Amino acid sequence: MSIAKKLTILIALSALGILLVFALNLNSLHTNMMEDRKASIKNIVETAVGIAQFNYKKAQDGKLTIEEAKERIYETISAMSFGNGEYISATTGKGISVAHPNKKILGKDLSNLKDSNGVHIIQELSNAGKAGGDFVNYEWPKKGSDKPIPKLSYAMYVAPLDLVISTGVYIDDVQTAFMSNLIEGGIITFLVVLIAAAFGYFIARSISKPLHVMEESMGRLADGDLDIEVPYAERGDEVGRLACSLETFKKQAIANRDLEESQKRQEEEAKQRQRQMLLDMADNFEQSVGSIVGDVVSLTRGLHTSAETMTGISKSTNQDAVNASEGAGDATENVSTVAAASEELHSSIQEISRQVAEASSVAQDASERASITANQMNTLSTSADRIGEIIGLINGIAEQTNLLALNATIEAARAGEMGKGFAVVATEVKNLANQTSKATDEISTQISAVQVAVADAVKSIDEISHVVETVREVSAGIAAAVEEQTAATQEISNSAQQASESTGRVSEHIGKVSASTDETLDVSNQVVGAANSLSMSTDELEKSMSDFLAKVRA
Repeated sequence: MSIAKKLTILIALSALGILLVFALNLNSLHTNMMEDRKASIKNIVETAVGIAQFNYKKAQDGKLTIEEAKERIYETISAMSFGNGEYISATTGKGISVAHPNKKILGKDLSNLKDSNGVHIIQELSNAGKAGGDFVNYEWPKKGSDKPIPKLSYAMYVAPLDLVISTGVYIDDVQTAFMSNLIEGGIITFLVVLIAAAFGYFIARSISKPLHVMEESMGRLADGDLDIEVPYAERGDEVGRLACSLETFKKQAIANRDLEESQKRQEEEAKQRQRQMLLDMADNFEQSVGSIVGDVVSLTRGLHTSAETMTGISKSTNQDAVNASEGAGDATENVSTVAAASEELHSSIQEISRQVAEASSVAQDASERASITANQMNTLSTSADRIGEIIGLINGIAEQTNLLALNATIEAARAGEMGKGFAVVATEVKNLANQTSKATDEISTQISAVQVAVADAVKSIDEISHVVETVREVSAGIAAAVEEQTAATQEISNSAQQASESTGRVSEHIGKVSASTDETLDVSNQVVGAANSLSMSTDELEKSMSDFLAKVRA
């Protein structure tokens, strides 16, 4: 139910209340007027009864006779009047008139007197008086008129005198006053109700219309229309306060909308910043780790090349050692020939000279080959040192990569959900860096073994060089001794024996050199394998890094 209807009902109830109060007042007025009339005639009858009793008491006291008392009572009552020609009358208990202003009806039986409605007036008054005093309503024309008019009478009975004393008043003036008040009050009430209705209507309009406008404004505001104009905010009543509240709600809604838009912008800016941070991180990672990975790839290829070169050198050294071993065997055979020829020195001096020259040539060749082998071993040792430096560099790169992967893992943890993929790739990078470090440690171990083997080979080659030099010197001595073959036969024999022992040692050392070169070849092959494994690892690392950067930039 709308407020206008409620106000209409309230106004109607108010009007009904006013009418009810007016009706109650009219009834109260009528009752009061009637009670006033009743009180008035009752007092008059009581006064007349008092006079009758006073005279009867005198008769009782002997001051008057009963007849004198009655006569006085009748005369006094007949003479009494009040109001506008109103009078007092008296009858006996049987309805015989004994006191009345109209002398013509005195002594007449009035018991059958009736009004226009059939009311036995005297009988009813007698009954009322004998009942202790009561009122009787009937109709009787006024003096000079034939129209019956409502009249109210009161009667009391004086038993010792068998006297019913009564009087009455016309109550048409009460009805006239009542109707006058009814009309006047009705007009006033109607005007009051009309004014109240008009006032209520304007109040209802002043409330319902703004509320209707406010309802429409609230509906538009609830639908998200924040451009509405809130009216009636300047009013000082509840409608104005409601309008102010709606204006406050509108401002709050605008503030909430602005806040929501600001939050969306901030979230979008945060996403853009996070995206840019990831891209910058990917670029930095690509610049730092990518260059390191490129260096690792380059160094791995250089390591592979160096390992292949070392293998070639080891193979060449092994071949030279085989040739030196063959030359030492030839020298041993030649020395044996010299020792045998010393027994036949005189018959084969020319042959000894030739063998000594050949031995000297072979020793010279062995010395040259030993020098070449020593240089190659030194080169191999330098390459092994270079490989060790490269391995150290690779190991440092792997440690730096591991550190960068750890930093990437920390940054991914800070990035939250968007950094999970970054964290996985960073973990893979860290694992590859650990594998690279392990591979470089294994290569470093192998290179150390190669360096030890090369050092042993260089030492053995130095010993071979010294032995070959000794052979050459011995051959020179044999050549000189050929000139003094007779005197130095025994010395030649001893020298030949020494040369045989020396060539045996040469063969032994050359065998060691051959074994060392075999070990060097094995180590170089292991280096090549490790270089290939490291190359595959770096390729996988480079691919993982590319995939990681692609995921970050996606």
